[in-house]
Amino acid sequence: MRSMIQLAYLSSSPAMLASTDVKQILAVSRINNERRDVTGMLLYRQGNFLQIIEGERDTVEALFKIIARDPRHRQITRMFAQQIEKRDFPNWTMGFREFTAKDAGALDGFIDIFDPSFDMSTFAASRAATLVEIFKAANR
Repeated sequence: MRSMIQLAYLSSSPAMLASTDVKQILAVSRINNERRDVTGMLLYRQGNFLQIIEGERDTVEALFKIIARDPRHRQITRMFAQQIEKRDFPNWTMGFREFTAKDAGALDGFIDIFDPSFDMSTFAASRAATLVEIFKAANR
């Protein structure tokens, strides 16, 4: 059996993206992810992305290297990569939601990881897991 991982990262786009730009990125990503047997989700807020990708370890690591070289991303911060037994997003080649300030304000205990003053060194993987669960619950 192959080893599967879930990898999460933050990045910023060099410029604010229009909704049509994000949709185009998603369309291409979904096709590529299906071909690679990669699943995951993407949150977008004010030019910043939080993405979680999951699949076979070598495939996910190779995809992350591609993303890290992509000029549409800057300030890429790898939050965590952890081995998983099963996927959290088995049917999503790329689940997506634009995450607004209104969404953030409605979440008890929400920490705005996109805030420029947020200290990434204090971020725990368990908080990312909580964010995944919130995202999944909101999209059921």
